[in-house]
Amino acid sequence: MDDEEQAASIGVRSVSRRNGDAAMTRTPLAAMTGPMRAAALALTLIVAPAPLFAQTANDSGGASRSDVQPESEAFAMKATIAGLYEIEAGRIASEKAKNADVRAFGQQMVTDHSKADEELRQVAGVMKLPMTTDAAHEALLQQLRNAGDDFDRIYVQQQIEAHKEAVELFTQFSTTGPNGTFRGFAAKTLPVLQMHQEMAGRLAEQVK
Repeated sequence: MDDEEQAASIGVRSVSRRNGDAAMTRTPLAAMTGPMRAAALALTLIVAPAPLFAQTANDSGGASRSDVQPESEAFAMKATIAGLYEIEAGRIASEKAKNADVRAFGQQMVTDHSKADEELRQVAGVMKLPMTTDAAHEALLQQLRNAGDDFDRIYVQQQIEAHKEAVELFTQFSTTGPNGTFRGFAAKTLPVLQMHQEMAGRLAEQVK
């Protein structure tokens, strides 16, 4: 029903006196003069129910910006930056490592952390996450690029430290972080990070 039809169905109530009693009458919009018709239509638009915009929607299924708590945002930023480092470091290792197991581990880091990065961005929804790592992690990557014969040892040592930090971050957030999709992501990803940590520890025995 358009605005004029709605107004026509409503009409305008007026009060008339019949035998001393007040009576309500409804004047159809079509029977009104020009000024009265315009006023009735304006009244209809004012009192018509407004759409509900109180909640923000995100078609991707992720959180809206107003839904993200500070603790969740801090976790997402740290996890994203660490993950981006893992992806790039893994690419370098898959091409540069001499030990076949180290190369295979590097490729697995690319695969697993790329998947985790995609899932985290879906969870984050409209929240903007970084597309590049930070200065501290970039320095680690540069160390790998500049490494020579000791590349395997340096990479594995970096992985031990990086996954130690990641496991601590995901363990803490998955147990004490605000309930919601970010905490669910942390709990789901934690076992994968723990597996990586164990793998890096075993590689350390090979590249002493």
